[in-house]
Amino acid sequence: MYTYIGIALLSVAAIMMIPAQTEAASSSPIFWGMANVKVFDANGNEVMRQQVHNNLMDAGEAYLVKQVFKEGGSADETDADQIASICLSKAGGFAGTGNTPTETDSASTFDTAAGFGGEASCIVDADVNDSTPGAPIIGPETFDYATHVGNAGSHTITNIGICQGDGTVGASTNLDCEDAQTTPVGILFAQIDIADFTLATAGEQAQIDYTFDIDSDIN
Repeated sequence: MYTYIGIALLSVAAIMMIPAQTEAASSSPIFWGMANVKVFDANGNEVMRQQVHNNLMDAGEAYLVKQVFKEGGSADETDADQIASICLSKAGGFAGTGNTPTETDSASTFDTAAGFGGEASCIVDADVNDSTPGAPIIGPETFDYATHVGNAGSHTITNIGICQGDGTVGASTNLDCEDAQTTPVGILFAQIDIADFTLATAGEQAQIDYTFDIDSDIN
């Protein structure tokens, strides 16, 4: 079994204003996002496991700010479609590992590059696990060769997108990043440059979950 541990850090700069003669409460990361990926052969044997940190997109950063903070007047924004989708991509620009996604990438550009006939292969989690308040988990979702990546030829997955998703859509629904919600404008929240894996025959699967951890270590 091949195991890959991604070390790319979450691309969010945390700026801390610390008064003179005081110490930071903690030097640990403020928050991070990470995908866990398991790949299985047609006999159900695990052949790869990897954990890779994400890159948060500009659109994802803006989404967090607009959803959480009051901007005043008509600028306030509340989007009923929350982050809930895991999407696969076989974009050639991510062949191999160590590629950093462009932070200005959008849901539309992700879908165009994904390689699935212009659309990504997404699964919407209709009930994101928020039992730990500071660390919601999307999935795990199971991507099947025949159902989610097409049943013709070999598909090498190079990249994962984390997108919005309509909470009323069932987990088996196969959509793209831009349209995985009620209003098809889409938000690409984050991307993860994974160690490539291939789904090439019936029965092969990938199981993926995504954690976004904002838990403070202050007691």
